[in-house]
Amino acid sequence: MRKTKRSKSEKILEKLLRKELPGVAITTNNRLICDYEIDIAIPDLRIAIEWNGIIHRKPIFGLKNLSQIQKKDRRKKKNLKEDGWCFIIVEDIDSKKPALYAEKVFNFIKQSIEDNKIRPQKVFNLKVGSTS
Repeated sequence: MRKTKRSKSEKILEKLLRKELPGVAITTNNRLICDYEIDIAIPDLRIAIEWNGIIHRKPIFGLKNLSQIQKKDRRKKKNLKEDGWCFIIVEDIDSKKPALYAEKVFNFIKQSIEDNKIRPQKVFNLKVGSTS
């Protein structure tokens, strides 16, 4: 199994979800859902969460690598929608305040569940960072 580097924000979000959703299965870096790695998945609620850092937006490792990452991101989004998952994409602008950003995303997810906004094929794009 390949080791995946996870951001602090992603780890904090996972802990919040596990604490606040006891008894609900939560998986990380799961490839069984759509043949692509999902950062955090809540299969019982059909929620997939991707925490995307700068490498999803800027050519940190070169243009070819960025193009491949973005192509994979588009396929992942398409496959999850087709399979009836709610997909939450978190664009982390600066990673400067991981606890704050994780809490904001957690509160969004919790409120969306309470308000019944989590729907099959729904995609939420959230931005956290210096602009949030």
